[in-house]
Amino acid sequence: MNKSPALILADAVEILRRNGHFQGGYFQEEATGPEYDRPVCALGAILIVAEGLPYPTNPGMFSEDAYEAARVLARSIHSTVVDDDPIERIADWNDAEERTPGEVMQAMTRAAEEWAA
Repeated sequence: MNKSPALILADAVEILRRNGHFQGGYFQEEATGPEYDRPVCALGAILIVAEGLPYPTNPGMFSEDAYEAARVLARSIHSTVVDDDPIERIADWNDAEERTPGEVMQAMTRAAEEWAA
């Protein structure tokens, strides 16, 4: 593992601040500019930090660093997905109609702090 989950999540918060929050996919495909500068979901932000792009470079496969950061975040959120798949849990949680960008950034910050403690 190259980057700790705490570092990835903290940097992902900055990506969300800079790019904006997106729901319904990893990133806003219709936006202009480089993919890594477009609005992203929680997972898209994690992937930019861990892999450089807002989607898995291998379809359906996250790098070890991205997957571990997702696992840390998934443990600290409340999702309607009850299985252990952190990707599904985060996607469901991120895409909830009532989810705000602030909630996503707060959850990432809290998860990073808890992991680092």
